[in-house]
Amino acid sequence: MFDKISVFEKRAEELNNMLCMPEIASDGEKLKEIMVELKSIEPIVEAYRRLKNARSTIEDALEILDTAGIDSELKEMAQAELDGSQADLTRFQEDIIRKESEYELVQGKLDTANAAMEELRREKHRSVQRISELEEMKAVAL
Repeated sequence: MFDKISVFEKRAEELNNMLCMPEIASDGEKLKEIMVELKSIEPIVEAYRRLKNARSTIEDALEILDTAGIDSELKEMAQAELDGSQADLTRFQEDIIRKESEYELVQGKLDTANAAMEELRREKHRSVQRISELEEMKAVAL
């Protein structure tokens, strides 16, 4: 279910690598664009990494618990680690779902705002054209 979130992690790595490129560092607009995107996905990436760590801890604890002949104190520690990590896993899963929803909401608002800005640009272009036409008609009439 959360494997698709790895796309965000890969994208964050790409963006971080791009920040090191001289052509990006010298282009203020591109740099700002990359930083905005990176900032928008970082909470999801951080939550995903916490989730992966919890999964790894669970696997390690289960491996210890499955080991034959292990002393009871180590088993108790592994069980405590397992219990804590399972609770963390649930919390991290909920956190990812919430952060992804927030991201999608922001992206939706940005898409709506971008569409509105594009419509305003088209309207401005039409107005400029109409003014030019009117000025030409005025010049011809004079």
